[in-house]
Amino acid sequence: MEYLIKDLSAMTGLSAARIRKWQERYGLLSPRLAPNGYWYYSNEDFFKLRRIAEGLKAGHTISSLLAPGGESALEEAPLHSDEELIRALKAGNFESLEILLSQRKKERFETWIDRLGDTIVTVGKLWEQGLISVADEHAFSFWFKGFFREKIRNLEKQGKPTCLVVSFPGDDHVLGALLHYGLLLKQNIKARFCGMLPVEALFQELRVGSYSSVHVSVVMPRKASALQNLKSRLETSFPGLIVQFGGPGKK
Repeated sequence: MEYLIKDLSAMTGLSAARIRKWQERYGLLSPRLAPNGYWYYSNEDFFKLRRIAEGLKAGHTISSLLAPGGESALEEAPLHSDEELIRALKAGNFESLEILLSQRKKERFETWIDRLGDTIVTVGKLWEQGLISVADEHAFSFWFKGFFREKIRNLEKQGKPTCLVVSFPGDDHVLGALLHYGLLLKQNIKARFCGMLPVEALFQELRVGSYSSVHVSVVMPRKASALQNLKSRLETSFPGLIVQFGGPGKK
């Protein structure tokens, strides 16, 4: 996305005059001059200003943040605060959420996935604390699936998948499995993400597919015996199938 300087000012809390002054002195942004005579700024420009604003709040000066070595202070500044996330969720401001959660140019894919995972956990905690509603949390989940699938579309390859990615039968928390699916694609593993499949549907998919492994995300706490039971049933029905469990809900 692209923004006018007034948009950057509104989103970061920094005045347009201040941004212009920094641009003239430090050349820290990379705006594009459009035929209409307006300068347009990118997501990367927004991220940089957002981090600078957080660095200033932490007590740093603009000169120290932009001096050689100051990058470490900028990297430590969060891309968003809980308050900012709450405002976006309660307002259904998905445009703002996309800006906050999109991958930065120099950010490693794995680091981005970790950041998205942290945000998903934070949204869950905000709901548990009553700071957002069930509707807010569900709207985020539905939006996130489309957002992330669009971001990794270039990684999805044609051909029969060899790895099936699902969440544990009966567990509708599928975003962790979706992030894991993205990591597999980044590793050039041909995978298929199916969300939560009931046991019968899971077995049916394995019968008709050409899978060598199934990765099961476990978010809701499960006893070890429940995991072992599913693993044993899968391995008995599909000899040679590699069954892996992941997620925070294993006991």
